[in-house]
Amino acid sequence: MDTQLYKINYKTNTATKSEIIEHLQVCNENFEPKLDNYVNIEKYGEKLHSNAVNFEAWNRNILVGLVNVYFNDRETLIGFITNVSINKAYQKKGIAYQLLNNAIQYGIVNKFKKIQLEVENHNYRAIKLYEKYGFIKKEQKNSKLILIKTL
Repeated sequence: MDTQLYKINYKTNTATKSEIIEHLQVCNENFEPKLDNYVNIEKYGEKLHSNAVNFEAWNRNILVGLVNVYFNDRETLIGFITNVSINKAYQKKGIAYQLLNNAIQYGIVNKFKKIQLEVENHNYRAIKLYEKYGFIKKEQKNSKLILIKTL
C-alpha cells in the first residue's frame, strides 16, 4: 500500500470499540513481546474505548495510529500513556510523534502536571522517540523502564 497517497487525519475519541480492537490486532506483532502475550486484546480494546483518551491517526477510514492515555488521576494530575501503536506500513512517518504531541497538549490544556509511560528496557526505538520528546527515566521495574515528562 502506498501510504503517501492519502493525508493522515488526526482525531480524538472518534474510533469505535471494534475499530480500536481491529487496530490492536493488526499491530499485535509490532509489540515486543507481542501484545496478546500479556493482554486479551478484545478486553483491552474495550477498556481503552471506555476509559482512555484516544488520540487517533486515520488514513481515510483506516485507523493507522493510536495513542491511548488515562487522564483520570485527578489527585496527582499524572496522565498515563498505556498504548502507542502504529500500523507497520505507516511507521517512521512522524505519526507517533504527532500523536504524542496531541496527547501532551491535551494534558497541558486539562491542567495535568506530568505524563508517564512504561516501556520494555530493550525497546530502544521507542525509548529514543520518548527521549526525543523530553521523557526522562524515573525508575526501572524488572524489564520495564518508567519514563516521565513534566508538562
